Amino acid sequence: MERSETKVSKKMKMELVKRMSLIIVSGVLLLFVSFYSFGWFSFNTKNKPGTLQLVTSTESYDLLIETPRRTTYDSDHDYITGEGELKSNLTAKGFNFTAADTTVDTKIAFELVNEFRYENRYYIMPGSYGTVTFYVRPAAGKSSVVAKLGLDIGGYGIVVEEDEENSGSYYTVMREVESGPVLDLMKGHILFFTERTGADYEHYQYDGLIEGEYVFDSRGKTLCEDVGKTDCYKVTLYWEWPITYFELSENLSTSVPEVTRKYPVEVGEYIEEKPEYFFAGVIGPSDVDDLEDYYSGNAERIADALSDLYNDGDQIIGSGAKCIVLYIDAG
Repeated sequence: MERSETKVSKKMKMELVKRMSLIIVSGVLLLFVSFYSFGWFSFNTKNKPGTLQLVTSTESYDLLIETPRRTTYDSDHDYITGEGELKSNLTAKGFNFTAADTTVDTKIAFELVNEFRYENRYYIMPGSYGTVTFYVRPAAGKSSVVAKLGLDIGGYGIVVEEDEENSGSYYTVMREVESGPVLDLMKGHILFFTERTGADYEHYQYDGLIEGEYVFDSRGKTLCEDVGKTDCYKVTLYWEWPITYFELSENLSTSVPEVTRKYPVEVGEYIEEKPEYFFAGVIGPSDVDDLEDYYSGNAERIADALSDLYNDGDQIIGSGAKCIVLYIDAG
């Protein structure tokens, strides 16, 4: 089913145009991240749409994904040189992509489903959002399951290297992102949640911030009712890349007074505890304290400064990665 065009408010549209302009001026094209599917079983034409593919097993449960999936990316920008190159890079890191091999590994490189569509194109960039869906099947003889899954976000970038055999000649190669700042900023700029309510982007509310580990507990949950999946639990996680710091900070829920907004209280606590995940050049909470002292507690100037650092963080992600990978570890 074709996903409908994302409804973009006038304010958000202006911000998108601003971001696109910044990208062109700075040469940082990656904020239009080419979105690539990492559910590589999607290319197995023997699987009928809607069937499940086993990707990893543990003693107490199996992890499965639905196949086939299709790649969604911005076709105007050839950031990815071909599925084979990324696939071979991931395979070299221990992610095997054949039905026979994946069951011996506990990690998978997973697909993010992007729901953000602007002017008839799908982008992963500030303002985008979507889902991650997989299935948990209790092992034989088990009626319930508790699955502790590690979630880690990473990426691959395009690097220009000189041809050793041809002096003066250069070529591009895809390399795993190793830069600490890029990887840290991904953890704060792309947020994952266990729940999402609301009819559309303008009315979404999230709950259950995921910080590196997600625990699925089948107690109180019902098995999937879809044909061919009735022995599995369907798990859908939600992600969003907030378009600006103000979009994030002005929509944080609070416990005192108790006010519910788009993002749960835990996000505000996450920002306070791990500011280096949100603001470029920040090493820890003490740096934010220093910034607040520098502006003598002036809330407006502090917010503007943090907003600039958040935007710089987007640019750093954009210059450091050309595709984003979510790793799920069932080990």
